[in-house]
Amino acid sequence: MTNILSGRSVPVSGNVLMCYRRLWSILNNNKIRQEVRRNRYYEKPTIRRKRIRREIAESRFKEAVRKKVWLILQMKARGL
Repeated sequence: MTNILSGRSVPVSGNVLMCYRRLWSILNNNKIRQEVRRNRYYEKPTIRRKRIRREIAESRFKEAVRKKVWLILQMKARGL
């Protein structure tokens, strides 16, 4: 039997708990759980646009913080 993942399927061989964790990690990485939760109720288009703008701003801010932290760590490593 080949051990190939197709789509979001996880082959179960022996340890069911480990396969369950793998499936949850795949769903979390692909943000499926958040999308299902978001689609549970209707979202007005204006609120959807605001949410998308907020998510973009958050991701840009997180990236900027990551870059600053990396720069500071590099400076510390060089002894500055």
